[in-house]
Order: sequence, then structure tokens, then C-alpha cells
Amino acid sequence: MATNSISSKGGRLTLIKSVLSSIPTYFMSVHVILVSVARRIEQLQWDFLWGDGGAGGHYHLVSWDQICMSKEQGGLGVRRLVLFNLALLGKWLWRFVEERERLWRRVVVAKFGVDRGVLVSAMRVEEGQLRVWNVQLRRDVQDWELDQLVDLLGFLYDLHLGQADNDALVWDCPRAKGIFTVSSFYGALVEDKCVFHGTLVYLWKSVWVPGTPSKVAFFVWTASLGRILTIDNLIRRGHILVNWCCLCGQVAESIDHLFIHCSVSSRLWMLVVAIFAMVWVQPGSLFVVLQSWVGGSVGKRRRKAWILALRYLLWLIWLERNRRVFHGVAHSITWLERCLLTVLYSWVTGLVDPDVLAFTDFVENLIC
Repeated sequence: MATNSISSKGGRLTLIKSVLSSIPTYFMSVHVILVSVARRIEQLQWDFLWGDGGAGGHYHLVSWDQICMSKEQGGLGVRRLVLFNLALLGKWLWRFVEERERLWRRVVVAKFGVDRGVLVSAMRVEEGQLRVWNVQLRRDVQDWELDQLVDLLGFLYDLHLGQADNDALVWDCPRAKGIFTVSSFYGALVEDKCVFHGTLVYLWKSVWVPGTPSKVAFFVWTASLGRILTIDNLIRRGHILVNWCCLCGQVAESIDHLFIHCSVSSRLWMLVVAIFAMVWVQPGSLFVVLQSWVGGSVGKRRRKAWILALRYLLWLIWLERNRRVFHGVAHSITWLERCLLTVLYSWVTGLVDPDVLAFTDFVENLIC
């Protein structure tokens, strides 16, 4: 992979999901991974994502717990190795019960038997009009397992079975359609282990938009969580800095000010709104912008350009801010406006070097 792809956060995330998380998959499908080994691998992935490389000096802007959440919950969907290991091993338990005539199962039964553990053999019998369950435990119940036995009996007697119903093994998990899958088992394990606080729903569809470059989508995700290193966030991390906005030079720099309320950023917002002939009230926070920028009233033909315009506008503001802070280079507002339209054209059409006529038609189609 090219160096610039690896250096971007989007490229690193792709490598983690496709390579680093997949390397131990075969081992975990047949063995129990040590928790210490899993934690070490996850630490390497976390360091790699934020560009640490073992030398230090890079902030880990988002916790690993947050990263391992699904995109719908505000994470990146990276797998927890310990839970994924359990899901992979659970596949063998399911196959052991389901594939009773397979050679591998008969070998296991012949060598180890099936009388160990706490397996339950249950049979429904009829006594007149009353159906009862003949539950036979293969070992004595311990005192601390009585509650589980009561729950089991309650579950069995709550079942409503018809006269002609045949017994079948069904995987009771949402979106699995009765068939066991490793992904559905992993999702159930994650939901069981994670506790989510608050009632705020993460707007993942407003962050992960098709057509957006991975590095830009990763940046928008980080900004939506309030974790990018603006001066106010650096001060919270212990840096002694003068808090001022390098774009307007008037007030303190925060995420909401930099991307929305700054006079330079406001000019760019007004350009986008004017092109699409929209009436727009400046919101108070970036989260509200992502929540409201759905593109429902701009028409189907211009919706893609409208949605992508928000992503590149945020990215353009961040690039200009960093150029001024680290390189001392400040571009004019006219240059930024031209850059905004040119890159938006390339994102929507897929063309890198547009000719003048095609670019003019593109802008006219946005206005119309």
C-alpha cells in the first residue's frame, strides 16, 4: 500500500480491519486466546491507528472501548479479540449439537463422551391433557445453580408447541433468521458486555457517507465526538497555550467556533448555502449541523453534492487552520472558495482535472 494511504487515519483503519484483526483469526477459531495476548494485540492496533509506532508523542484521541463499538453506536466497528474468540469457538458448540452424524463429532464423542459438564436432556411427555417436561440432569445441581434451574423450567413451560410441531434447533438472535452465524453471536456478546450511558443517538449515517474519502470520513467522525486537537482541547491536556482562533484572530478556538462561528468559516458556509439556494440558520454546534444536513429539500439530483459539500467544507477549514498554525501560510477567502468548488466537483463526478466548460456546467446545475 502507498505510504500516503498508510499515513492517513482512514488507511490505517482499513489495515487494522483487513489485516491486523484477521491475522489471529485462524488461531482463535480453534484455541482460546490468552487475555494478556489479546490486550497486547489490541494495544498495538490502537497505537498503529493513532500513528504512535512505539515512539510516543501521538495522542490517542478516542478510547479503545469507543473504537470497538459499532458505527451505529459512534465507534469504528473494530472487533474485540476476546469476544470474537468466544464467538468463533461458539461455532463449534453449535455444530456439535447440529451435526450429529459428522465424523469429527463421533470422534470427539468416542474419545471424551458427552456426559461431562451440565448438558441437559429434556423430553416432553403427555399425561392426559397435561404436557409436562421430563428434565434429566447429568449431574447434581449445585446450590448456586438453583436459580438457573428455575429459569430453565420456567422457559420450558412457557413454550407453546402445536401437535404437529417437529423439534428443531433455532438460533434466537436478531437478524440471524434462525441460523447461527459468528457475526450474530459476536454482536450478542458485545451487547451483553457493553453498557451505554445517556440517550443521545449517534448520527452515524451523517458521518459515514458513501463517496467521502476515508481520511475525511475519519476526521468528521473524530470531530463529531469533539476529540480533534483544537487549542481548547490541547489546554485540557495540560498544554500552556494562548487560546485564539488563527483564522479570524478574534476569539478563543473551539470546535464549534472554528467550524461554524468563525468569520472565515461563515463565509464558506454562506457560499455553499447560496449555491444551493437554501435558507439556513447558523446552528450552535457541529453536532446540530450533522443532524440537520440531510439534503431532503435540495432535490434528488443535487443531494449527493449537498451532502458531500459539508464533509469537504469541514476538511478544508481544518487544512487551512493547520497551514496557518504549522506553516505560517494563509490563503485568501477567494482561494478557499475556489478550492471548495473544485474539490467538490471531483468528489461528485470522480474527475480530478475538470475542464472549464464541465466545471461551469456543474456549478450551474447546483444553482438551478
